[in-house]
Amino acid sequence: DLPHAVSLLAELGQTRQLDVVYDELRRNLKSELRIQDEAVGGFIQGVRSLHAKNHTDAQKHFRAAVKASPQSMDLRAQIARILSNAGRADDAVEFLEDAGSSPEIRTLRADVFLATGRTKEADAILRDLSDEENLDDEIKARVLYLLGRVARSRDEIEKSVRYFRLAGNYANTT
Repeated sequence: DLPHAVSLLAELGQTRQLDVVYDELRRNLKSELRIQDEAVGGFIQGVRSLHAKNHTDAQKHFRAAVKASPQSMDLRAQIARILSNAGRADDAVEFLEDAGSSPEIRTLRADVFLATGRTKEADAILRDLSDEENLDDEIKARVLYLLGRVARSRDEIEKSVRYFRLAGNYANTT
């Protein structure tokens, strides 16, 4: 997906390929993330600044993009994923504050909380999600995987292994 592709290309120093990704992104961003024209430039500049290690400018550009398209939960989620993948999970939390309550957003919020050491908050979100009916298998797999990480962080090895195995079972059905 987009955050992983951008992060990987940046880590590998593949600037030419990143430019190709940015051009493609620019063409598709408005419809994929349901954002206004003025938000597209801010989003792309934020990604560029982040991967140039200019975190202050990245935050400024991402905030401007969200301000231009405040209704787009997809935009907030993508920004949070990109920041988290870039090792900036603390910054990602800001963009998830008002991102909604869909299972996808709540799972992402739990993932970011785990990355920032907020295990108790992550666990509470994941427990709520695990009690819900009708979650698709991809979300179930992610929730179980994250519950495994919570258990592992508490040195509950057997429990974490069970969660990881269950997550694998759901992941194989998607």
